[in-house]
Amino acid sequence: MVLKVELIAYLYNLSERQVEVYINENLPAKYFVGLAVDQKAPDHSTLTIFRERLLQRGKQKVFQELLDEIVQIALESGVKFGTIQIVDSVHSIANVNR
Repeated sequence: MVLKVELIAYLYNLSERQVEVYINENLPAKYFVGLAVDQKAPDHSTLTIFRERLLQRGKQKVFQELLDEIVQIALESGVKFGTIQIVDSVHSIANVNR
């Protein structure tokens, strides 16, 4: 889950605190990282520890390259970044006067 959270932070250029708030307030983001509606995003301190461990082990560059590759694969697959598409497909039966 932390990798997906870090991917969101990378895509939207968010800090640890910002990504925590973003995921807690954004249902599609919660779904993407695998959280239920009533579950909280990882605490910003957990994300900070994760990033610090990457730096200590010299893996920050490898992690950055992984995120870059994920974005490149998405672009090659036709994902368009920078556009918003919202589709509401809620169907309900209603007694409507025609």
